[in-house]
Amino acid sequence: LDETHEVLVQDHVIVNDEEDEEEVRVFICFSNPHGKISFIVLVFCFAAWITNIWSNQGCKFVSRTTIITSPNGTISPGPGMSAGMWAYNLRECIDPNSCDFDNFNDLQESEFCQPYPIGLIEIDANTKAARAFASLANFIGFIGLGLVLFSTSMKLRKQSCVALFVVLFISCLFGGLQFLFLHGIMCGRIELVDGDMGDATCTLSENGYAAVAAVVLWFVALVGSGVMLYTY
Repeated sequence: LDETHEVLVQDHVIVNDEEDEEEVRVFICFSNPHGKISFIVLVFCFAAWITNIWSNQGCKFVSRTTIITSPNGTISPGPGMSAGMWAYNLRECIDPNSCDFDNFNDLQESEFCQPYPIGLIEIDANTKAARAFASLANFIGFIGLGLVLFSTSMKLRKQSCVALFVVLFISCLFGGLQFLFLHGIMCGRIELVDGDMGDATCTLSENGYAAVAAVVLWFVALVGSGVMLYTY
């Protein structure tokens, strides 16, 4: 009888434990079952996602300076411009009444972006890879954002915390790999008309700095998700 009673008590305890576990995982909006860390990760994750989208949708990822070399060896400075992943910055006359479009000193950057004309230049592997990594960082980061948002209302299982950590790690990694754009054709040598060669040097511009900020924000969110996993 004692053994039977002990088995019944153990079964009752197991049932109660299962019921308690189910109660802990009840969905309550912004109840923060993981504590304040999940909300902190959510803020940084959302900021990283928005910043990364803005960085690769603009046309000022880099600022280019160009040196033109003619077939006879003459070297002259070329027009500078800002360029992004998918578009470049249009230039406009400083003085519309007296403007020479062939003189880049008469031009300045405008507020408008122009998509790269199809077929005008051949997109190289580095530029294609940068575009792909930037897009994947946005997509995978959105998945991570959804997981973090869910974690503020219902406690994630340990496997889900591991998945969140991996997703944010990939977003951070791909966000960094989009800087392959600096080794692409827009920042290298381009063959121009009449046999001229243009050698471009790029420095980061406002969208490029935003991409740097996005990587930092992804990394902070990644560390926060690691804390969630460590304290599980």
